Amino acid sequence: INRPWTSLALETNQYFDRNQIAAILIQQLFTTLDEFTSKGLTAFKDFYSHHDYLQGQWITVQQHKTLLEGKAIGID
Repeated sequence: INRPWTSLALETNQYFDRNQIAAILIQQLFTTLDEFTSKGLTAFKDFYSHHDYLQGQWITVQQHKTLLEGKAIGID
């Protein structure tokens, strides 16, 4: 992939066990899916909107060989 990249090790100068990271991510995913199942999207909209770096920005999305351009407006 011809895109900029980094790693946790480069950014933090620390070693991370990828199995431990995967386990933590999977556990959080299950917790979040349970919350989504019981409360729906409404429970996440404010959090997502607050952390949406691209909201209000003009963006380009590449899907295979197609480029889509538009303004990021969050989720609904």
